[in-house]
Amino acid sequence: MYKHDFTAAEFKTRRARLGRMMDKAKIDLAVVVHPSNINWLIGARHKSYQQFQCLFVPRNPADDMVMLTRLAEVWELQCESLCPDVRGWGGRGPANPIDTFKAIVREKRWAGRRIGLDVPRYYIGIEEHREMRAFLGAAVKADVTRDLEALRWVKSKAELKYVARASAIADAGIAAFGKVAKPGRSEHEMAAAIYHAMLGNGGDVPASPINIGFGPRSAYGHPLPSERKLKRGDFGQVEYGGVFRRYCVTIGRQFVIGKPTARQKQIYQVARDACDATIDAIRPGVPGSVPH
Repeated sequence: MYKHDFTAAEFKTRRARLGRMMDKAKIDLAVVVHPSNINWLIGARHKSYQQFQCLFVPRNPADDMVMLTRLAEVWELQCESLCPDVRGWGGRGPANPIDTFKAIVREKRWAGRRIGLDVPRYYIGIEEHREMRAFLGAAVKADVTRDLEALRWVKSKAELKYVARASAIADAGIAAFGKVAKPGRSEHEMAAAIYHAMLGNGGDVPASPINIGFGPRSAYGHPLPSERKLKRGDFGQVEYGGVFRRYCVTIGRQFVIGKPTARQKQIYQVARDACDATIDAIRPGVPGSVPH
């Protein structure tokens, strides 16, 4: 997503929801690290994550947010995000992003405020986290990782339209796959057809590589495409995500080239029954762990 993907009113609503969350957590400043949370708040289509980045969000909506990112990404974020103040770290030589982090906190006089940290399992290194905590000390009053994630659980009407578009893009990939899934064609060729169809239909580049496995490789959990060619009688699987404006819908299919054997039918039915049971368990108010 980027700043033109949603209305100004929707972004304002998101900031207000974050503000209510901050009131509940009793914090004056949120340091947002997870790329999905950052994009949700300011809109951005830059590469999700390469090196340390964070978004400083003051509780007072009249105070500007500040984005800290790698120097090479500054111009893109200035052009395509809603953040009015984008700072860069690094340059030609080795640099420590936390040095710039500290400078921003001192400049804004945030060191004495009540701070909440977003600490996702990815996107922040151990040393970076250690330095941040040592510098901020007792000012850190809350871990807001789960609270920030929860803000994105319920999608708006505009977001749901993008999810539906992502679903159609995923379907286009399956249609293209069906046309080239023939003996003699390689897994690489299958993947190329799917990617071509998705990007050609307005999709984004998926964040996760496509999974395709035929024959013996169909038993792998997440097989990357290989040069192996399809053979008649092969069992296979394909799984990937269709993406539109950073909203992703995944799709998976199992298939047989030619007439399936009794064993292949049995394996397929087990997977189908599990899928049907999962769909049947999905209801409003039911925790995600139940269908899983």
